[in-house]
Amino acid sequence: MLLVSILTQPASAQLMINKGATIVTKPSSFMQVNGAYQNQTGSIDDSGIVTVTTDFTNNSAATAGGSGWYNIGGNFTNDGTFVRKTGTVNLNGAANQNVGGAVITTFYDLQFTNGGSKTLTKKEIVDSNAYFTNGIVYTTQTNVLNFTINGNWVNNSGLPVAPAASYVDGPCEKDMNSTNRFWFPVGKSGRGNTGAITPQSSTATTYRMQYFNYPYVNTTSMQSPLQQVSKIQYWHADIVTPSSGGADAIARLYWIPGDYTMSVYMS
Repeated sequence: MLLVSILTQPASAQLMINKGATIVTKPSSFMQVNGAYQNQTGSIDDSGIVTVTTDFTNNSAATAGGSGWYNIGGNFTNDGTFVRKTGTVNLNGAANQNVGGAVITTFYDLQFTNGGSKTLTKKEIVDSNAYFTNGIVYTTQTNVLNFTINGNWVNNSGLPVAPAASYVDGPCEKDMNSTNRFWFPVGKSGRGNTGAITPQSSTATTYRMQYFNYPYVNTTSMQSPLQQVSKIQYWHADIVTPSSGGADAIARLYWIPGDYTMSVYMS
C-alpha cells in the first residue's frame, strides 16, 4: 500500500515506525516526532522541516532524505539509502549523538548545534557545508569526517580560539583537485587550533589532518632550517589517497591569538 502524507499542519507522535509508507513533506510544511523515528521499509522525502527529538533510524530496506531540513536530537543511524538532494541535517542534541550506521552517508549540509558532542561511528561525508556552531565532533582514523571536492565548512565558532565550542576532535579529510588552500576545523580538549593544506598541483588527492594538544614523541630531531620543536602541541598531516603520486602540499599551522609566549611554547 502506498501512503503519501502531505503535511501542512503540525503532526506529532512519541514514536513513529514507517512500515512501508511513502511520507512526503512539502515546502512550508513540517512534521514533528516527540521521540524516535524508524524508517523500517518505507521512505521519507522531506522538502519542509522534519523534527525528531531523539533517534532517527533509516533501516536497510528504507530510503530517506530530501531537499528540506531534518532536526535530530538523538542518534542518526543510516543502514539504507539516504538521498541528500540539497537538504540539511541539523544534529541539535544537548547530549552525545552517535552518527553512523551500516553505510556511509553523504550529507549536503550538516549542522552541529546545541552543545552535545557528535561522535562518528562511521565515515561520514559532507558535499556542501558543515556548520560548526556548538558541538564537538569526535572522529577516528576509520570513522572520519570527509569533505568532498565541493565540501567546505562554516566557522560559526570563531576558530582558532580556546575554549572552542565546535571543531573536529580527531582526524579530518578533504578531497582536492586544485591548488586552493583548505582550512581544517581541527582541535582537541577545548582548543580549536585548525590547520591548512595548500596542494602544489591539481592532482586528485585526499589529505588528512589532526591536531594534538601535547608534544610529539620526538622533540629533538629536526631538519634545517628548523631550530626548535614545540613541547606543547603538534599537528599531523598526510595523504590518504592515492597511495603514491599524490600532490605535494604546503601545511599551514594556526596558533590561537594570545595563546602562549615564545618561552612557554618552547619550554
